[in-house]
Amino acid sequence: MELLKHTQEAILALEGFKQEIFSCNQDRSFYQIEKFVIGQHDTPSRRYLNLMTELHICYMEIKSLLIEHEEGRLDLEEMQIELEESSGQLAGRRVAIKISKAQLKMEGIEYRLDAKLKEFYKFMTIKRGMKSFTAQEIEEGERPYYEARLQRQALEDRASQAFGISVGNLRALVQAGKMELLQEGDKLLLRVPEPLENKKYAEK
Repeated sequence: MELLKHTQEAILALEGFKQEIFSCNQDRSFYQIEKFVIGQHDTPSRRYLNLMTELHICYMEIKSLLIEHEEGRLDLEEMQIELEESSGQLAGRRVAIKISKAQLKMEGIEYRLDAKLKEFYKFMTIKRGMKSFTAQEIEEGERPYYEARLQRQALEDRASQAFGISVGNLRALVQAGKMELLQEGDKLLLRVPEPLENKKYAEK
């Protein structure tokens, strides 16, 4: 059939890109993690707590994927024995299909594991430049964290209404370093670095 022929050709072509696809494989980029995951928080102790939470998630996911991988290897070993002991051509073909499906599942596990390991190393790079906090220090930092967060959110709400930018977009631009939101007395200043706009300041 033409359909099956074209399908096999597509699979062969895609297999030629496997290494390239694998090299680009990732969950979140370093920039995304630094600016929008860890950088979303207003105080160092909260950024550290978030980092520890993310590292724990990495641990659980990597450990789970490793267990899945080991189970898959055992499944393949059992299927190989089943293939060797199968009687008849039809039975052997069915086992061979089961092996192909199991191998494809293993590829998926390895792809996810590779992405999660890359993300883990990004978090570790951030951790090397970060001060550590004890549980007590994190607890003591909660009041200034919420005070800073609520004040910042109130300022962003005002700026959103004044400048006509949604709160989410405004916050993301500030986190990305593309805008700086300032308050001088009763005035709000939205600083836009060059060359994003010719005017450096908008004022409301």
